[in-house]
Amino acid sequence: MPFLASLFVILNQWIMNGIKLNKKPIFLLLLGYLQLGILASVNAQTAALNNRDFNHLIPNKAVHSKTIQSKAKRSNQSANIKPANIMTKLAFKADSGFIAIVVDINGIKANAMIDTGAEYHVFNTAFLQKHQLGSLSKKTINVKGVLGIGAAPFVTGLNLTLLGQTDRNIKAIALDALSVDVIIGVGFFFNRLIQIDYPQQTLRLLNPHKTPLKQVANLRLQAKGRLFLIDAYIQQNTRLSLVLDTGNNAGIVVSHALAAQANWISQYQIRTGQLKGVMQETKTFVLQIPNAQIGPFNLTNAIVHVPMQDDASNLNQGVHADGLIGYEMLKNFVITLDYSNKLGHIFAR
Repeated sequence: MPFLASLFVILNQWIMNGIKLNKKPIFLLLLGYLQLGILASVNAQTAALNNRDFNHLIPNKAVHSKTIQSKAKRSNQSANIKPANIMTKLAFKADSGFIAIVVDINGIKANAMIDTGAEYHVFNTAFLQKHQLGSLSKKTINVKGVLGIGAAPFVTGLNLTLLGQTDRNIKAIALDALSVDVIIGVGFFFNRLIQIDYPQQTLRLLNPHKTPLKQVANLRLQAKGRLFLIDAYIQQNTRLSLVLDTGNNAGIVVSHALAAQANWISQYQIRTGQLKGVMQETKTFVLQIPNAQIGPFNLTNAIVHVPMQDDASNLNQGVHADGLIGYEMLKNFVITLDYSNKLGHIFAR
C-alpha cells in the first residue's frame, strides 16, 4: 500500500506538469484514470485492514446492517470463522427470552436454562427426586436473587454434560418449583471460550488457541464474586456496571433508588411491567431511554426495568452492582465470553 500511495503522488505531479506544459488532453485523461484506479485500490486495502481483526470471530460472512429494535449502529463487519475454531455447537430456543437447551445430568436428559447471573447451578427438587439423583446436604446457602433472599440446600454427586464437556461433582443447590429441571449457572463458563449467538440461537464452544479474542476484545469483564459485569452507558454520561445475566429476559434492570436519583422514571416511563426472579416476582416501571451504549455499539430506545418503590432490596444494596443486563438488550448480538481472562466481544448481526 505505501508503494501505491507514492505512485499516486507521482502521477499527480505529472498531471500538474502536463497542464503547465499544455500537454494534449488525452494524455492528461489517461493519467487521471490511472490515478483514480490507484486511489480505489488504496481505499479497498485500508478497509480490509480495518476489518481484519474480526475475520476469525464471527461464524458468518459479512453481515449487512439492518434495522433492529434497538437500532445498534454498526461499527465493524466480519467474515467466516474457520470450521476448526468451533469445537462444538448446540442450538437453543429463546422464544421466551431465555436460553433453553437440553443437557445431560448423570446420564439423564434434562430441560435446562443457561443463566450467567446465577452463581451456582440450581436443580429443581422434583427432578432430583423423580430420578433419584444427588444427595441433599444439611448445609444451606442464602441465595441472593435480584428480588429477594432465600435459603437453599447444597446438592452433591451430580455430573453435567453440555457442549461435549463434562463437569463432575458440580457446585449446585436445589430449589422447589423451578420452571425447568436445572438452571446452568456461570460456573460452566469458567476455563472455556463460549459464544452466545442470539440471532441464530446457537451456543458455540470455541477453540481458544485458534480464536484471537485477546486481539479483538471490545468488552472488559469485571468480577464481582462469581458473577461478571460489563459497562453500559445510559444517556452518554451515566456509566453502569451491570451483571451479564442471560437469566434475565428483560432489558436493563436497575434499582428504584438509582433511577429516581437520575430522574429517569418521570422522564422516560412508557408503561408498567413485571419482573420474575427465582425467588419472587415484582411489578416494575418500564422505561424507554433514548440513548445507551454497550461496547462499541450505540443503541436507541433502550428498555430499562425499574422495580417499584421498596421492591428488589438486593438491587438497592448493590448486591448486583448497578443492576442487570439481559435478553431485550442482547437479543440482536453475538457475544463471545472468556471469563477466565475477563475478556469479551460483542457484535451485532
